[in-house]
Amino acid sequence: RFAADPTVRILILSGAGGKAFVSGADISKFETERASAEAVAHYNATTKRVYDMIEAFPKPTIAQIDGFCIGGGVALSLCCDLRICGESSNFAVPAAKLGLGYGFPGIKRLVDVVGPSFAKEIFFTARRFDAEEARVMGLVNRVVPDDQVGKIAEETAQMIAANAPMTVESVKYIVSQTVAPESARDLAECDARVLACFESADYIEGRRAFLEKRKPKFVGARWLTPPPSGSMKRRRARISMLRFAITNRPLKAFSSRGFWACPLNTCRWRSPTQTKRFAASALR
Repeated sequence: RFAADPTVRILILSGAGGKAFVSGADISKFETERASAEAVAHYNATTKRVYDMIEAFPKPTIAQIDGFCIGGGVALSLCCDLRICGESSNFAVPAAKLGLGYGFPGIKRLVDVVGPSFAKEIFFTARRFDAEEARVMGLVNRVVPDDQVGKIAEETAQMIAANAPMTVESVKYIVSQTVAPESARDLAECDARVLACFESADYIEGRRAFLEKRKPKFVGARWLTPPPSGSMKRRRARISMLRFAITNRPLKAFSSRGFWACPLNTCRWRSPTQTKRFAASALR
């Protein structure tokens, strides 16, 4: 649902409480949840669905990493486009200390981000490394003061959300194609997305705003003529950024006129004049 909503521009993933992004699997549950081949297959299939969903989200995603990012936390962060962490953040993939097997998709994501040599070091040593090492490896885009992680993540999101969404989404898709196997690349789709940008209302808006020395107001429209004024107003009045906490805490999406307060089963728009509800089935 959110992937198809043109008013949602970006997704932020964060852990609750400020102590960890994801602190890793509960090893005490391995005896009951990952002790047999069937249990391992079920566990892997479940986590794969989550990783694939985040990686395939067509709009930009940011991992806001506070504190620990261990095991599955590293795997989840690698599914995001950008990673921003605090100075005291720690990272590790301790699979080798537990005798765990690690599948091709997760290792490929790590190699795509940090390269083969650092990927081997992370897995071979299974040690913890700090935020600065993560930055040097290329695992994170930015290291900021601990009390600024959320602020910088939101500022980055707002900066991205202010740009032409069709351009941003087309670049995300094309970048994903560059790391895909050559036989799986859809170059025709890449070309089609580039052409769609040039045929969009945002292309007109961008150059007019530049000539008029003002900030552009992009709407992600695929039309060359404006839509009815009512729908344009609704489009601009709604949301531009989506935030998701990696717990059962509410999901929030912000705009200039209010916010969506979203438990896992419903979302409602809160403003001085109206309250609307809709099922958030995409989160289940």
